[in-house]
Amino acid sequence: MGITYKMMADILTQGKVCSHCGKWKLYEEYYNMKASPDGKQYRCKVCCSKEGKRFRKERPKYYNKYYYNNQEKIYNINQKWRVGEDNTICYAIHTEVGSYIGVTTQALNARLHDHKKDYRLYKEGKTFRRLPKLHKYFDTLTQKEIYNIVHSAEALEIIEGRDIQEANDLETKWIRLFEVKGRKLLNTNKVSK
Repeated sequence: MGITYKMMADILTQGKVCSHCGKWKLYEEYYNMKASPDGKQYRCKVCCSKEGKRFRKERPKYYNKYYYNNQEKIYNINQKWRVGEDNTICYAIHTEVGSYIGVTTQALNARLHDHKKDYRLYKEGKTFRRLPKLHKYFDTLTQKEIYNIVHSAEALEIIEGRDIQEANDLETKWIRLFEVKGRKLLNTNKVSK
């Protein structure tokens, strides 16, 4: 059976052609833009990224000046993103060789971003937060695979407040649950039963 006109119409309504590279891509491969008729940028994410890198490389003084003049604004935006809600999140990063259980009082996306940063610093020999089993597994992966694994993390439980002892107790509880179920863990701080 070939492609019908209805099938073709359905496919065409799920994306558009990038004005920069000329390739047809799904709408999810474009950043949002309220002013656009379809609500998406005219360039795809890949082309936007390449253009941004080129612009920053060609005009470093512009970017240095902008960051220097807007330090407080940029700091406040980053803090708002990093702090998140007033709660504690226990999460799991599942891999082919086991799961890593973690806990954070930050926004979950900020903590997941930190996992990638910690791994990069570990590779450069500069890290203070080393997760040996998780990082050893990351050594076998590409950057894209690491990104996909880290960002597919599962929130196991969310509790109100940011108490450190409660956070540690929550992490211990979930590590015990995984151990009792016989699941392999990438945590180095296993809990005695």
